[in-house]
Formats: sequence, C-alpha cells, structure tokens
Amino acid sequence: MNDNGEISPSVQHVKMLRITREEIRNRTLTISERFKESLIVASNAVNSIRMVENLASLLEKKRAHNEDVNRLERQLHNVQNSLKEAVSRYDYTAILDVEGVIEQLTLSYDPIYLETEEIRKKEYRDQKKREARQKVTWAQNPSSRFVSLMKGDFEGAEAVTEAEQRSCISKCAWLFAIIGLLVALSFLVAEFWYAQVNPAVSTTFIRNNRLQVPMIHLCSQFPFIPSFDNLSKDHYAGETLFGLRSYTNIETEDRVLYPETKDLISEPSLLGNQEYCRTHMQYMSKRRIIKALLGELDYTETCYPCLSVGLKKPIHLNAATANQRSLGAVTVEAAISYDIEYCFNPSKAVSGWLRANLRSSIETHWTQLVKQGIIKLINPPDSDFVLKYGFDHLRRDPFARAAAENAVYCNIYFFSGYFFPVEPGTEVRYGYDAREEDPWVRLSDDDNFLATPTNVRNPYVQEETNRTAVLDAIKSNAKASSGLSQYIGVNLFVLNSGSDRPPTLHDYVTALRQNHRDVLLLTKENEHKKNKYIRRMLAGPMKLFVSIGRFARFNVSVDFATFDTALMTRRPTTSVPEFLTDVFEYIGLFTGICAYSLIVGPARMYLRRTKSET
Repeated sequence: MNDNGEISPSVQHVKMLRITREEIRNRTLTISERFKESLIVASNAVNSIRMVENLASLLEKKRAHNEDVNRLERQLHNVQNSLKEAVSRYDYTAILDVEGVIEQLTLSYDPIYLETEEIRKKEYRDQKKREARQKVTWAQNPSSRFVSLMKGDFEGAEAVTEAEQRSCISKCAWLFAIIGLLVALSFLVAEFWYAQVNPAVSTTFIRNNRLQVPMIHLCSQFPFIPSFDNLSKDHYAGETLFGLRSYTNIETEDRVLYPETKDLISEPSLLGNQEYCRTHMQYMSKRRIIKALLGELDYTETCYPCLSVGLKKPIHLNAATANQRSLGAVTVEAAISYDIEYCFNPSKAVSGWLRANLRSSIETHWTQLVKQGIIKLINPPDSDFVLKYGFDHLRRDPFARAAAENAVYCNIYFFSGYFFPVEPGTEVRYGYDAREEDPWVRLSDDDNFLATPTNVRNPYVQEETNRTAVLDAIKSNAKASSGLSQYIGVNLFVLNSGSDRPPTLHDYVTALRQNHRDVLLLTKENEHKKNKYIRRMLAGPMKLFVSIGRFARFNVSVDFATFDTALMTRRPTTSVPEFLTDVFEYIGLFTGICAYSLIVGPARMYLRRTKSET
C-alpha cells in the first residue's frame, strides 16, 4: 500500500495474475471432470443399448417359439422410450436409472447374458492391461523393438514372445555369419587363384659326370639360296655355297675337315615352313629371293638353309676334363660363299676380286656354256676375244664396265641353270654381237635377270669420269630392282629340347661374327621332364681368321658352363588340400559346422530315436 492507504498497481497486477492462474486451473479440472463424466455416460449408454438389443433378440426368439411375449414387449417398449429420452436430454442420472431397469429386465429374462458380459469386460480390461504392459516392454527392450521392426510392426502394437525373440536373433546371427563366411571365402579363393597362376619356383642342382651337347644349327642369313652341299657334279658345275668347313672335339681329339664333315658331322636342315621349304629350296629362284629381300613374303613362305651338328654324331662331354680345357670342348666352323654377297649387294657390284673369280669360273666352262646355248656368239671373232675384250665398249667408263661385267657373270653363274639348278622356265640366256653398241644381248625374258646397272652408264660417260656419280647411280638402280642390301652371315640356334626337330625362332642364340671365334657356354635345366639350355655368349674383340678363297668363315666353340643340371620345380604356394582345409576351417569358424556336427551328432540322434521306438 502507498501513503494514502491505496494498493499499488504492481501488487494489484500480481493478484490478478494469481487469480487468473487459479481460474485456469479450476476450469481445466472442470473440463477434465466433465470429459470423464461424458465418457462414463457414453459407456453406460452403450451398455444399455447392448442390453436392449439383447432383450429384443430374446423377444424374437420367444416369439418364434410361440411363447407369451406381451409383457416383455410392453416392458421393452417402455425402456426404449425412457433410454431415448434420457440420452436426448443427456441426463446422466436418468441414464443410470434406465440402465438399472434394463439390468433388472435382463436378470429376469436372460441372466446368462450378464455373466457373459462381465467375462467379456474382464477379458477386455485384461487385454488392455497386457497391451499397455507390452507397449512399455517394447519401448524398454531393444530386442523386442528389433523383432517388431523385423515383423513390420513399426509401432509395437503386437506382442513379441520370447520364442520370436530367440528365433529372430538366431536368424540374424546366421545371416551375419554367412555374410562373413562369403567375404572370407572370396579372399581365400582370390589368394588360391593367385597362387596357382604365379607358382613358386624351387631349384635343385644335380651333379652330372657326363652331358650330351644339344643340337646346334648354323643357318645362313640369306633367304632362298640353298647350300647345295650335296650338289650332283654330273649335272651341275657349281660349288657348295654354304657348308661346315671344320669340326674339332678336344676330348675325343677328332678333327674333321670339309668335305668329310658333310658325311660324318653335318646334316642339311631348313629354317621355316618345312613342307614349303623342302619344295622350294631345291633350286635358285630370282623371283623369291627378291621378294624375300623386299619383305614381301610372309614368314611361312620364307626359307633359310641350315647345317645341323649333333644329329649324325651325338656329342658328349665329361665333367672330369672340363677344368683342363683352355677353349670350348667342341669347335665348329661354317663357311659361306662371298659370291652371294657380291652378286646381291649393290655396294659390292664393282668388286674386281669378284669379277676375277666369276670370270675364272665362266672361262673354265666356256665351251659347255656356248655348247648348251647359254651364251650364243652371234657375231664373234672367237671365245678368247669375248672373254678379254667383251666389255671394251665401256673402256672409257671403268666403273660402269666393272658393274656390267659383274652383272653378266652373276646372272650366268647363278641363274643360267648350268652351275646350279634354277626355277624351271627362268633360265637366263645371253647373246654376244660385237657389231652392237652394247654387245651383250638378253635372249630370254628380262624378268629372269638380276638388275644390271649397265644402263646407267650413258648419262655419266664423259671425258672425265665422275667416280662418285657412277657409283651412286649403280647402287640406286640396283636397289630399285633388287631391294635392300643383304650381307652374308650365319645365325646360331640351339634346340632347347635336344631333339632332332627343325630350329625355330625360340631356339635363336645370336648372329656369329665373320672371321671371329665366339664361345657358347651352356647350362642345362630340366623342368617338367623337358630339357632347357641357358645360353651365354662370349665374344673376343679381335678378328682371328682371314677368309679362305671365296668363302667367309664363322667359328663358334661350345662347352658347358657347369655340369650341374638345375632341376626346376614349380609349385603353388597354396595347394588344393591346403585350400580345402582353409575352406572347412572358415566354415567351422563362422557357422560352427564341423565333422562332429555333420556325422557324429546326427548318428547319435538316430541311435536315440531307435532306442525310444523299441
């Protein structure tokens, strides 16, 4: 209060708030009580209606049995009217009074109904209590919530039994176990597959006192020119183009020289398609040679002559004498004719040494060449004149003269059919007419001849010959016709299997150096009962030999680096039994299934069942 005895506004405001809160509380309680009262009235009204319906049903049954129902009908009519009036007025007291009257009528005419109704009400109340407890349990028990969710009951309205919980938990545990098992097995299978694809290699060395040298093949690098190692001298006048010059074995002190080597040591062989090569390596074919040099032939149609060593006479070496050898135990030397290189390589086309050799061969057989029509003297003075002065028309151009002379000699030597067999129908024929500007006339098809650079002489024949221009023109013309330049050479092959089969690319070791000595050291390996030889080449830096006559030399010494055979064994790091063991271990780890549970457990259950039946 203030000095004037009045209540201050703040105090009045607090009192008003307090009164307002009390009124709100009272009104809320009043509304709640009225709501409860309304529910009770509605429940009593519903019960009364059910009892009235039951009495009406009872009335119909009695009427069906021809019983006296006038009194019951009159009482039921009065009760229905009273109930309608009480409900319409929403008079709680009247509804209770009418309900009491209806109960008295029900007791008089159908007392069992009330007992049944009481039982139903009790069951209903019990069910509500169980549902309430179930909802509380579902809210508090995670396993029950999980089971309800698995059943699709997202609100937990249905009861969850203990058996359902155990079943659901067991199924989920099995599901997670199977998923874990599948993941583990996938890693296990991947590791097993990797172990099979990439096996581990173990090596065991076996000491040998004696080893056999594998088959050695020496193959010419020049395609489609046979070795003619066994050329019949009764039909052809040519010499061997490729052969085994010598064979030396330090242990046995054998030394065999040509021509005994072709009878005792070497055996002709072929590199390429054997069936095809045996047919087309019997004669010279200018067409196939040029196509092979130009790279126009498939590898199945390209052939090379070879000499095999170790087939006719197997070579064995002893470990006891290995340390006493200063060089390789076995030395073989192949020789190949320079005539091949000089006739097919444009850079050699003006070689005076080649010209002298070929002129000597043709001069020796001049009479037969003229007699067989290979050289036809159309307007000759005599044979000596042709050989000595047959190319004097180019005397002012010595390089063109040399190239033209070599071309004529090469064609006659290789493709006339007199010195070597040639492809049928491709024999070259020349005519000599001293009255012509170019006296050497081709009498056979031009396609049968190797390219000759003589037709390039005219643009370069001057008072002073330009040496470089003539050589360039000769090379350019020859290359345009015969393809790339090719040098003679020998490739070395060693058969891994040690069999007598023809060589292949997988057996290739190296290209031997001309007039050098190379050393081949072998180490024997055995894998899956198949022999394999590790090859290592040793090459000296200096030339040791000189050419012999018209032949280049290719020398190689062969020996074993060690007499220990490496036995190679490939085994996967994980074997099949180990893999199966791991699989069953994983199954037992994740599922608990083992031999006992699969065999012993069912057997014992069967025995128990048999005893119980007896």
